[in-house]
Amino acid sequence: MTFDRKKLERLMQPKYGWYFAIILLAISLISGTGLRQVIKIRWDIHRNNKDIKELEIKNAGLRAKISEIKQNPRMMEVNARSKLGMVRPDETVYEIK
Repeated sequence: MTFDRKKLERLMQPKYGWYFAIILLAISLISGTGLRQVIKIRWDIHRNNKDIKELEIKNAGLRAKISEIKQNPRMMEVNARSKLGMVRPDETVYEIK
């Protein structure tokens, strides 16, 4: 398929530029790619940044809890008793059902 130079020059005139832009915009809106995909990607980035901030806050809280457990031996014992069910050697466990 060959184009005549005069036809090509006529199509490149400013008045046809608007038609071309409108056609490209319509194609990008209709197709799965294009403007819709850009909007979706931006929304995903926004949502991921929000999740990252929430996780950073949660991590900071967990780091504080870890340092508290490491510095306070009583906290270690409390966690071992409540979460792991550990007892001292001289204690007797009574389980009531």
